[in-house]
Amino acid sequence: MLARLLDDHEVLARVQLLAWLFVEVGRARSVALVDLAALSPDAVDAPELLPALRRAGDAVEILRCAVELEAPLLARLPRVKVDVEPVEVELRRVRRAAPALARFTIRLLAPLRRRGRVRGDEIWVGVPGSGLTIEHVAWQAAHEATVAELSALGDRSEREVEHAALDTLRDRARAVGLEAEHAVWFSHLDHAGGRRSGT
Repeated sequence: MLARLLDDHEVLARVQLLAWLFVEVGRARSVALVDLAALSPDAVDAPELLPALRRAGDAVEILRCAVELEAPLLARLPRVKVDVEPVEVELRRVRRAAPALARFTIRLLAPLRRRGRVRGDEIWVGVPGSGLTIEHVAWQAAHEATVAELSALGDRSEREVEHAALDTLRDRARAVGLEAEHAVWFSHLDHAGGRRSGT
């Protein structure tokens, strides 16, 4: 059902804002039975997101239901322990190709795996381990920082910014001698999902 409703990337990008609507899971669960359209700004932690989420229509409500259905299963998962020092070292290294990375707080979230998200001054990326390398996590964060940097420059669609960020990061990596490392990260991306090749 969600796959059919989220077949447009712009809608998908809007629906993903749901992750930032609440800071605490408990607060989100306390209003789970209230339609998004009926939520008051004081019932959420990021009221500025309500208009965009409401424009997403049924898709966001179905996503909220999916979150509720999966909550008991997620609660049983063990906490992930991460040695952040090697991640910080790698982030400092890739920052040479993504200078905007310096202004962000990086959060490691296991469910993201190879993906990342950016909003405000935070970048969320996957947790190294189970086949996901520290290098991939750092390059994904660098990509998200580049997306944010280019988004601030003008009025382009999310897809246009994504493509421009891929090209910009590739060019910057080449300029600072990190082209090979960047190419490894790039090889793991879903190019069928609309991302251009790095050539």
